[in-house]
Amino acid sequence: MNGVGAVNCLDCNPGSYAASSGTMTCDTCGDGKYQPETKASKCIEVAKGQVVAGEGSTAVIVPLGSKIDASAASGFSACPAGTKGNDPPDQSCIECLAGESSTPGATACQPCDKGKFNDNSGGICQDCQINTFRDQNDKSSTSCIACPTGWKQPNQGSSTCLSLNWKTMESCKDREYLNNTSPNPASWDCQPCPRGGDCTGLVDWNNVRPLFGWWKIPMKERDPKNKATKVFEECFYAPACLGGVNTLLITRHPEAATLSLQQNMSCNVDLGFRNISRLCHTCAPGFKRLGTNRCDKCPSSAGNWGLIVLGVIILICVLAFLVGDAIGDAGKQTLSASIQKILLNYLQVVTLFNAFPLRWPSELEFLFEAQGAISTVGEHLVNPDCITTSESAAELYYSKQQFFAAMPFIVVAISFIIWYVYGKIKQKSFFDKRGDRKDTTTKDKFVVNVTTVLYLLYPTLCKNTFGLFDCKTIGAQAYLKIDLEEKCYQGRHQTMMLLLGVGQLIVYVVGLPLIVLLFLRRNRTSLHTHVSQARYGLFYGAYKTDRFFWETVITLRKVSVVMLSVFGPELGK
Repeated sequence: MNGVGAVNCLDCNPGSYAASSGTMTCDTCGDGKYQPETKASKCIEVAKGQVVAGEGSTAVIVPLGSKIDASAASGFSACPAGTKGNDPPDQSCIECLAGESSTPGATACQPCDKGKFNDNSGGICQDCQINTFRDQNDKSSTSCIACPTGWKQPNQGSSTCLSLNWKTMESCKDREYLNNTSPNPASWDCQPCPRGGDCTGLVDWNNVRPLFGWWKIPMKERDPKNKATKVFEECFYAPACLGGVNTLLITRHPEAATLSLQQNMSCNVDLGFRNISRLCHTCAPGFKRLGTNRCDKCPSSAGNWGLIVLGVIILICVLAFLVGDAIGDAGKQTLSASIQKILLNYLQVVTLFNAFPLRWPSELEFLFEAQGAISTVGEHLVNPDCITTSESAAELYYSKQQFFAAMPFIVVAISFIIWYVYGKIKQKSFFDKRGDRKDTTTKDKFVVNVTTVLYLLYPTLCKNTFGLFDCKTIGAQAYLKIDLEEKCYQGRHQTMMLLLGVGQLIVYVVGLPLIVLLFLRRNRTSLHTHVSQARYGLFYGAYKTDRFFWETVITLRKVSVVMLSVFGPELGK
């Protein structure tokens, strides 16, 4: 550059430049540029990680851990705590992640020290609060850990807790749980696992699981007198109830060898049981009762109706055969009739054993059903469970009870109509008197018809009657065993028990055998007559004359078996 009247040109100083000849003045290097030499025609772009200094005459390297800061005298400043510098440095710093922090001017973030934490990005580590701790500094610490039960920490920023010498779950042995129900932790203690409970691992009172085959009674349903000991109830059918390993049942149920309890599922829905049901006893929709305690999938609607129709046909055929055979032998005491009577009594008694809570082989269960279909009028052939619209098993059970309670009257009415029409067709009036003492009248056949069907129906009437009184106490409440969702001795059950239960007990269970006994005793001198043998020979014809009452003894035996099958399981506990 030169001035007016100058004899020579002057060099541009460092930090300035002249881009062309004849320039009167030198230009200063702009932002981000510098020039360390004289007589320069341009400035140099500053490199990354450097700043301009000396009024544009030099470039200075920014230290790592710093950021470029135009407001600072040096042109850069250290990154604040909680951040780290870029490499190469620029105008910003990188925030440390939550759980980490740094000192000012740091090039890297580090996990918080023991006893500290940082829950925000770009923050600094803080001391853990009272009764919390952090015992490591190898990983990020976004929070502190609360001191476990039985431990404390009165100071801030600690890496450990101090023991209060309380019992903890770790203090308990296998098959023990921590009883932490007391509001005073100093009173907590290890207790033996309650019967039916699984205390494997670290378990406190609220986390004691049931064993396989057991059901945990909800807290609000437990008996206040035994709330700490009577926590679990044994299920009627062990595989229905999922739970912990049960070594006592592995031989009978190999699946008991593995933990089967799942979250929010305590009942085996794969076997057809409803998940939320008491003792896992209620069958799920689409399933019917199999035996006394199991469930079986319902057939299709068409298949189910087909089975019902087939069952009705078979039932009618069986009744027709037995009634026809009884009428054919009316007034005669043949050896074949006696053998048939003995066999019928045997089948009725044996069939009743199917109600016992034993693990019968499937072949034997089928045999029970077949024997029951031949010897007893019941649900062996016709079962409406899969077509019912009842909302509960108890509602369906009460409907069946009402039907069977009315059955004797229905049998009398239908039999009368059949034999009245028969008499009209044969021109033998139902009300005609007997012409010959050895004649079998239409009325005789009607009586044989009624007594035979009632004889076949009697075991079912007994079973149904006692079933209304069969309740199972679970916790503090008794429930109807046929439907454990139905409370006993109150509401609907109380009404049905008094009307149907007591009524059938008096009229059928006690009344029918008593009437037969009184009638036979009153007419014991004329039991040899044709009219007595024709009408009532079913009850005494196969026995000696002085043992006319023996059918009552056999009936008492049947009633005893029914009572034992219904009430026996509870009496044995």
